[in-house]
Amino acid sequence: MFVPGEFFFPERPDYATLRFSFATATDEKMHEAVARLKRALS
Repeated sequence: MFVPGEFFFPERPDYATLRFSFATATDEKMHEAVARLKRALS
């Protein structure tokens, strides 16, 4: 549930960013998403 973050910069995009969408995610899906992100960054 993310999109590349550069689309949310009005001028100089930062290509090393992500933008997460949590408006429609359930608590279970959010916990899983955070766990996956943690594993990916470790």
